[in-house]
Amino acid sequence: SKQSRSRAAPRAMRALCRHRGGAAAVRAARLHLCSALLLATMATAGVEVATAQPLPVALRAALGARWAQERRGAGANPISVATATAVPHEPTRERVVVLTCFAGAAPALEVVTLLKSALANAPRVAALEVVIAGDSEAIASVEAALTSQAREWEVALEGSAWAAPVTLRLVDVSARVAAWEAHLLANVSSGIARRGTFGDPEHSALNAERMAAGMEQGAAPPGIGNWYRYFADEILPPDAGYDWALYVDTDTIFVSSPVAVWRQRDLSLRPEPGVFFQWDDKQCSGVLLMHVSAFREGRLWDVAKRAIRAEFAAEFDANETKPAVWWKHLRDQRMVGILQKRAPEVFGSVPRLGWAVSLADGGAHFGSRMPFRVQRATVLHFNGKRGHVYGREEVNASWGVMPGWNLVQHFQRLPWGWLLHGAELAASEASEVHRLRVVREALPR
Repeated sequence: SKQSRSRAAPRAMRALCRHRGGAAAVRAARLHLCSALLLATMATAGVEVATAQPLPVALRAALGARWAQERRGAGANPISVATATAVPHEPTRERVVVLTCFAGAAPALEVVTLLKSALANAPRVAALEVVIAGDSEAIASVEAALTSQAREWEVALEGSAWAAPVTLRLVDVSARVAAWEAHLLANVSSGIARRGTFGDPEHSALNAERMAAGMEQGAAPPGIGNWYRYFADEILPPDAGYDWALYVDTDTIFVSSPVAVWRQRDLSLRPEPGVFFQWDDKQCSGVLLMHVSAFREGRLWDVAKRAIRAEFAAEFDANETKPAVWWKHLRDQRMVGILQKRAPEVFGSVPRLGWAVSLADGGAHFGSRMPFRVQRATVLHFNGKRGHVYGREEVNASWGVMPGWNLVQHFQRLPWGWLLHGAELAASEASEVHRLRVVREALPR
């Protein structure tokens, strides 16, 4: 308004702007005023300003310095920048831990999309830690994807400004995989494939066994990466203060802050072994609150072995040495269902309002309107339709307009520059600026 401009502009500048004798004087006045405001903003942001120069010249110099500063920030490794000002995790601050696990390079696109959605919905009232656990090939594929995208948009992920602490932890579990696989083959399921794809020899052999037993051919046996979540007590060590983790499959995205789900943890005291898992009323194993500290000392596997043998009691011989065909095809997801059936005491309370939606298990029936329950979801799960929603295959025209289905494309195509700029703006309004940390570690044997 005229009144606000009158208060903001110096009296001499107003007089010059009202001068009717020369348009050049008016343009010069406006240029000096805009230059002064921009220079003041940049000086506040820490850019060195040469105020002895004429204002337009000083503005160009400052902009050049800022551009050079940003170019140096997106250097040889765009996701790795000096983090001397990074704020470490504060033990007194609430920390939301999101965990996802996979093996091999194939799901890297899904993982990066998941990471974008988690960062876009990062809480401002709590610290966020995203833990990506995988073998060396998996971790290398995620780093390569992040580096490529960061260079494309000329941004730096590590060291970026956030309103609350944010940590990306990349955990290489390669040294433990052989021991985990041996444990699973001996105690849980002998139908585990290294990758879990249809081309695996293990899949062909297991399917032949299924057909011989009069069973239909099933999907590929679960890859070893699907089982990593059940070793969360080793991925998230107790000395780092990990008690709970929000596990999500790689083919999920966050559509709102994970804080609402995190605060539904069942913290009630229970007899040993206590609560292992929580899920919502739809019982989607792709989104689980996991009580990591309850897993320790083998307590999870003690309960799991008893539950599995109870489920398949009629199909084991007297010595429990001859597994049934179904047992050999036990998938990581079904193990959670068996625990719910045979050991319900290890599950926490079910929230009144669900917080996970599996679109492939009913999203096709939403039509053009999305039910209220889905609108209140925190996580969308695209199980069973990965190739379509992530662009690996031709997208079905109807899926492209269905609510939720095309949302993954938003996060997949969201430029990192826009995402990090939004975080920087939010940080500028916070009482303290925190720098994103990227932590790389490898589990010992």
